[in-house]
Amino acid sequence: MFVASVLLFLVASVYGGVMPGGIQEVRVTENIRNAAHFATDTINAENKQKQRGSKWHTLISINNPRQQVVNGFLYRMEITLKESECRNQESHNGATITECPPRDNGATKKCNVKVWHQHQRIPEYTLEREECFDI
Repeated sequence: MFVASVLLFLVASVYGGVMPGGIQEVRVTENIRNAAHFATDTINAENKQKQRGSKWHTLISINNPRQQVVNGFLYRMEITLKESECRNQESHNGATITECPPRDNGATKKCNVKVWHQHQRIPEYTLEREECFDI
């Protein structure tokens, strides 16, 4: 029985199986992109409250995505944001790099974020943690 369990675990690991509770590195998928855009929108909303007249920060890249299965998915990743030509307003939520192009001399920041995604809840996404720093 033990050998069969170990063999099943190894096969699942090789073929992309997800072990509940375990954190694993994943490639950037649509769900990861959606979580990154949600984090970007939330960070921009927080910046707007702190700085009146601020510019929208556009999502430039998603690095080191990981996921954990916990009553949904908990995504951890590093995102790079760059100040864009757009004003920081809610209508830019989900804006792509084409819709809000980054400014040549715009401020850039890296953010380590943790986003919880639960399909059955509204809203589906919750930003659990963020740590941003200018680069």
